[in-house]
Amino acid sequence: MDAELGVDHAVDRLGEPDRAIPNFQQAIKIKPDYAEAYNQLGISLYRLGKADQAVPNYLKAIRILPSYVEAYNNAGAALIKIGEINKAVVFFQEAVRISPDYIEAKRNLNNTLSALKILNER
Repeated sequence: MDAELGVDHAVDRLGEPDRAIPNFQQAIKIKPDYAEAYNQLGISLYRLGKADQAVPNYLKAIRILPSYVEAYNNAGAALIKIGEINKAVVFFQEAVRISPDYIEAKRNLNNTLSALKILNER
């Protein structure tokens, strides 16, 4: 199943996330505790402009694998997209707490905190 998921991940990255979604959903049906499939499903939905639908998939990945830093980071990005900036900060902070060297999460956290500071100064 990992090889199939890898192919679907590649299809998603090539700009066709809608083609990958059914396969991620099938992987989840076969193995409901497959955190990577939930995360990849969330990524595909996010890329289709469905951040609100992506968030629950990231959260499910995190419930299955609480140390899944990429899912925390992805959830934060999706939360920003739907206007939940304060919640996004919490997810970025958790990603950095789990993996202090995770550059993307650090960058997202710093950018989000800077944006919040600017918004609060207005």
